[in-house]
Amino acid sequence: MLSTFLRYIKEKKLFQDSNKLLLTISGGKDSVVLFDLCQRAGFHVGVAHCNFQLRGEESNADAVFVENLAKKHDFLFHIKHFETKNFAQNAGISTQMAARELRYTWFENLKNEFGYDYILTAHHLNDSLETVLLNLVHGTGIAGLRGILGKQKNIIRPMLCFSRKEIDDYVQENNLIWREDSSNNSDNYQRNLLRHQVVPILQKINPSLEKTFSQSAERLVLLEQFIKNQVNEIKKEKLPTGEIIIDLQQFPENDTAIVLLHEILKDFGFSYLQSSQVWQHREKVGKKYLSQSYELSIDRQQIIIKQNQEESTKSYIITAETKEIEARNFKINCSFLESPITFEKNKWVFDADKIVFPLTLRTWKYGDKFQPLGMKGMKKVSDFLIDRKVPLALKNDVFVLCDAQNEIMTVLGYGISENVKIREDTKRVFLVQQC
Repeated sequence: MLSTFLRYIKEKKLFQDSNKLLLTISGGKDSVVLFDLCQRAGFHVGVAHCNFQLRGEESNADAVFVENLAKKHDFLFHIKHFETKNFAQNAGISTQMAARELRYTWFENLKNEFGYDYILTAHHLNDSLETVLLNLVHGTGIAGLRGILGKQKNIIRPMLCFSRKEIDDYVQENNLIWREDSSNNSDNYQRNLLRHQVVPILQKINPSLEKTFSQSAERLVLLEQFIKNQVNEIKKEKLPTGEIIIDLQQFPENDTAIVLLHEILKDFGFSYLQSSQVWQHREKVGKKYLSQSYELSIDRQQIIIKQNQEESTKSYIITAETKEIEARNFKINCSFLESPITFEKNKWVFDADKIVFPLTLRTWKYGDKFQPLGMKGMKKVSDFLIDRKVPLALKNDVFVLCDAQNEIMTVLGYGISENVKIREDTKRVFLVQQC
């Protein structure tokens, strides 16, 4: 298995032997195998462990286990204890989403502070398969069908060449000790439900399911890259400053053109259905379609895309007396409450004494920065939205709430600023609720 591991890293050009690697180790079976393989390979590594404090003593025991494992091999050990539930409530997101945001933000901070070249996770082939199945259930495009990538910027997943069974066999053969996460046994999580109930049925139909999926995923990665190259060629030639003009005569005269067209139009918030309609009505001069932020019109086998200036630049002023604001396609209510309060979804709360009125609600723009909850430094909103995996089609519709000094208090719906968070000594809370 070690030889396969090293060959996969070399063939996919994931990293060099000289690179300094940050291993993200939970203590579970998969991460322990990652640790063991990297240790046997002699890589220069440090170990990071997140204690999300969601399972009481079980979480604390995981942390002790990973720390002992790292120290046994003289690896630099990093640990962070997160108030995950409080973070999720403050940000108005799920606990799983909060844990993901917290860990990847911290990993990135560690990388910068200690000079790591890459962050390694223990995702394997079955994780990728389950991701694709989830995407199919909820609806997806080509990117959602190819599963998890082995390399995405600073994140490396060198175990995608292994199935869960191969990992289980390796653990048994090498007598590895690992920690079991009790939540993995619950079918209350969608991924667990697929893992326990759906995948075994698919394996009965195709005993070589993982191998077949791996081959298909590889082809889909190449197909996705081919389409991206096609899209980039069109954009390079047909995207002047100002209005965006795309010549539809460059597209193939068949329904495959719809796929290519949608890969372009989705960046402007147009749906697959709209892309299909645009292609079908490409001869109709003057036909128009609208997304949240853009207007598309058809003119003699060309489509012209321009930003809806009124909507994209519109801002809303919120004073201390404001109770309600209607902004584009949603409405928010504002109120002051005594601390503490009960947090609910779609509610964002701030320390009222840290806020300088009047506030401004506006769409974000490139160059915007803020200090996300739990972070020490500033982060570009554009990078923050990438980290949160906000689809390109939705990015133009993301609002920020700023104080009188134009300091961003929250990226609405995705995260609040560290500077205005609720603290133990908070006496009054400013509540913003999306309706």
